[in-house]
Amino acid sequence: MDRNDLAEKLTAFRHQNGLSQKELGDMLSVSNKAVSKWENGESMPKTSTLIKIADIMKIDVSELLGAESSNAPSTVSENEVSALKSENEALKSQLSSINRRKNKIMLSAASVTIILIIVCSLLVHFFGGSDSSNKIPDAGSADTKVVFDSVTFYPLEQNGQGKNESSYEYYSSLLIDKKYADYYSRDGKKTRVIVRCNPDSDFIAVKSGKKLYLYSRNDFSQTVPGTAINEETTQKADSLSELNVKKYISHITLLPQSKSNLHKDTLNGERKIYYSTDRDGEEFIKAMFNFYENKGEPADSKITEVYLGNEAYTVVITINTDTTPSNNPDKPMGEFFKDGKGKVYFYSYLDVTSYPVGKEISKYVYNE
Repeated sequence: MDRNDLAEKLTAFRHQNGLSQKELGDMLSVSNKAVSKWENGESMPKTSTLIKIADIMKIDVSELLGAESSNAPSTVSENEVSALKSENEALKSQLSSINRRKNKIMLSAASVTIILIIVCSLLVHFFGGSDSSNKIPDAGSADTKVVFDSVTFYPLEQNGQGKNESSYEYYSSLLIDKKYADYYSRDGKKTRVIVRCNPDSDFIAVKSGKKLYLYSRNDFSQTVPGTAINEETTQKADSLSELNVKKYISHITLLPQSKSNLHKDTLNGERKIYYSTDRDGEEFIKAMFNFYENKGEPADSKITEVYLGNEAYTVVITINTDTTPSNNPDKPMGEFFKDGKGKVYFYSYLDVTSYPVGKEISKYVYNE
C-alpha cells in the first residue's frame, strides 16, 4: 500500500471514531501536525504506531495497510505486541472518556437550548405577547374601562362619537410597550388583557381582532367643560362664555409638546398659563369655551394624520371646586397644532377630531 492509500484509510477510520487530529495525536503521543502529514500522504507512521492505531480503531492492522502492501510491517515479537496492546487498552479508555465528555457537552448544550426556548416563549407571552389574542366584543364602547397600573382608563368613543382613524394611528404608534391590564366590559365582567402603553402617555390602546381602541386616563364623558360646569352651576347660560369664568375656572395651561415627546414640556416652546383673574386670561377662557361649544366643520383627517403634534400645545383646564388650589382637578381638553402653512387647528380629545381655529384663539396660543 502506498502512502496515499494509507492516508485515505487512516482519515476514514479516524472520522468513524469521531476523533480530531489533535485527539488522535494526544493518544499516540505525537503532534496533530504528524497526524496531518500521515493523512496528507507526506509521511507514514512507525510500525508500532500503526499497531496502536489499528487497536484504537478496533480493526486489524491488515485492514489499515491492505493485504498486498509491500510496506507491511515487519514481524513484531509477542512481548512487544503484548506491551502495545496493554498501552492501547489505556488509550481505549481515554477514547471512551473523550466520547463520554462529548456526549455530556452535547446533552448540556441541548438542555440549555431547550431552557432558552422556554424562557423566551414565556418572556414573549408575558412582556411582548401578541395582543391579537384579546377577545373583547365590546372594546372601545361606552361604559367599558381598563384598569392598568392602578389607574382607570376610559374609552375615547363616548356618547356615540366615532373615532378618527388617523389620530388612532398616530397615538398607537407611540404606545410601544405591551403589558397586562384588567378590562371591564359593559356588564362589569373583568378580563385579563394585553394593552399597549407608554410611560409618557395619558393613553393606552386595547387591540381586539384587527382593530385598536384608545383609552384615556381622563373620563371625557364626565369632564368635558360643557357638561361638568353646567352641572355645578345653578344659572342658565346659552354658552360657556357667558358663565362667571372667575368663579368656575381657575386657569387654562398650554403645555408645549412634540411628536416625539407627547404631553411633556419641551425646549421648543414655552408653557403658557392664562388665569381667569387676569383680563387676558378671562378673555381667552371665554373665547376658548365659546369655540369649544361651536367648533364648526371638522378639518380634513389628513391634516390630523400629518401635522398632529407639530408645534403643538396640550390644553389643560383647571376647574374651581373649592378654595384649596391643590385640590382643583385638571382636565385635558385637546391640543392645538399647526400645519405646514401656519394654519392653526384644535384637536379635541372628546370626539377625536380636529377643527380649524381663528385668530381670536390662535393669538393667545402662538402670540400671533
